[in-house]
Amino acid sequence: MEDLSEGEFWSLLSEYLENHPGILSISSSDWEEGSERSASPGCHFAAGLFSELLRLIAGQEVAVLEVECRSTGSGSCRFLVGSPAALETVYSNLRSGSAVRGALEGLV
Repeated sequence: MEDLSEGEFWSLLSEYLENHPGILSISSSDWEEGSERSASPGCHFAAGLFSELLRLIAGQEVAVLEVECRSTGSGSCRFLVGSPAALETVYSNLRSGSAVRGALEGLV
């Protein structure tokens, strides 16, 4: 993949969020906030930061849900980004016992 300037990156991301109403996944294998062991995902600051930053870029409400976290033993911290309605559906599917992949397939 070619390197993008900061301006090109934010422009492309904004265009993507405007034209793709699905779910975006952000993942990091070395996210510092997830380094402390916990029984539940703990990257609350990052989730809020992503939500506000992407809301400003997209010009519309954006929800963020952490579905994997290094603090719980996962190999990475993984956040799903999408409309509040879409992530409410994903969250509901997860609470019903679906794995992440199954919860996302429920959106189709």
